Amino acid sequence: MWYYLDNKKKKCGPVADAALNELYTKHIINQDTKVWSRGMQSWAQLKSTDLFRQFGRKTYTRLKELSNATKLFRGLLSAFTILVFLTLLIDFKRLAYFEKLLVSPDTSSTFLKCVGLEYHKISFLTSLVLFILLLFIAKAAQNWIFTIVSNLRALDKSCRLSPSFSGWSLFIPIVNLVNPFIVVFYVYKASKNANGKALNILDLNFLILWWFFTLFELLILFFQKIWFSGFVSIDAAKGILIFAIYHTVILTIACIFWIVLVSRIFLLQRKIFYK
Repeated sequence: MWYYLDNKKKKCGPVADAALNELYTKHIINQDTKVWSRGMQSWAQLKSTDLFRQFGRKTYTRLKELSNATKLFRGLLSAFTILVFLTLLIDFKRLAYFEKLLVSPDTSSTFLKCVGLEYHKISFLTSLVLFILLLFIAKAAQNWIFTIVSNLRALDKSCRLSPSFSGWSLFIPIVNLVNPFIVVFYVYKASKNANGKALNILDLNFLILWWFFTLFELLILFFQKIWFSGFVSIDAAKGILIFAIYHTVILTIACIFWIVLVSRIFLLQRKIFYK
């Protein structure tokens, strides 16, 4: 981490190697700017440091790639959240319809079978659309994680995370239950540290809730496919719809947490370059 003196001789920082390179590229500092880092006995001109001789020789950051990856991932998540919310409204209307049927004296099994078939056809088509969109989201998530880890490795030379493994860990059984949380936790913490801030209890609670709702949603989806196959009574139909509503609410919350998380990490990493 580096400190530098601006035009008014005011001490600024700390900033990472890549951030100092960005400041130099944008002409906010120049080769004569006084800089200091841990291990140096005194302030020195930027041009006299080993770091300056590396400027221009390699790409320090994937900030532009991260911006594009974040916009795509966040856009797909937002579209998915809107569609999920619409299915929630439809399920509420269906639930109100079944509430009316409950007061009816008789409801034949044939009628229930027809209603059940209609429900499952619509649910299947809705699920198919959401599933296709989810495939694009999964690819965008992999690319986003690959990019944030690559960017972090440029910002923090001590980072030992593998961009490729971090991205693929979303799809590796067992590993995907823990590793994505570890990766995002490390990236979030390192990004805050690069901004001169420490991870606090609110950040930790946010990350835990984000991962809890993500895994809880997957668990609910698994049991929904096992337990519910058809309507045998109005009460059973109500139960299926109520479960579907709870599932959709959890899914919506998980999506919102993802959108906030993606935006937060991007803003933290971008802020490093504009201190």
